[in-house]
This record gives sequence, C-alpha cells and structure tokens, in this order.
Amino acid sequence: WCCSSGGGCSSSSSSSGGGCSSSSSSSSTTSSSSTAAAAVVVVVVVVVVVVVVVVVVLVVVVVVVAVVAVAAVVIVVVVVVVK
Repeated sequence: WCCSSGGGCSSSSSSSGGGCSSSSSSSSTTSSSSTAAAAVVVVVVVVVVVVVVVVVVLVVVVVVVAVVAVAAVVIVVVVVVVK
C-alpha cells in the first residue's frame, strides 16, 4: 500500500502526493509474481501426484488380473489332469 509523505509511512513506500513510489510498486509486482509461481507449483505437484496414483492403480489392476488369469489356468489344468 502507499501513502503520502508525512503520514507515518516508511521512505520506501511513501511519496509526495499520495502516489506509489517505484520501490513500492515493484515490491507488489514481485509479490504477485511469487504468488502466481507458487500457484503454478502447487498445480504441477497436484497433477504429478494424481498421475502417479493413477499409474499405481493401473499397475495393481494389471497384476491382479494376471494373478487371476494364472490361477484360472492352473485350476483348469488341475481339473483336466484329475479327470
């Protein structure tokens, strides 16, 4: 935020006439950029976590299907051999 000179502001944020000084404006721009960068990082992390979870679930499903298929083949072979 900005205020006029003599209003209790520090020299970096005050200027005569109530306008923003260049240092104050740049700090607010840097803050906005940092917030945007943090938001992008959060989104990327969430997407990566979701992708990893989906891949793990798919791998588990494939392994379960493979085990069931092998078990079915073994059961069929045992039944044929017993008969």
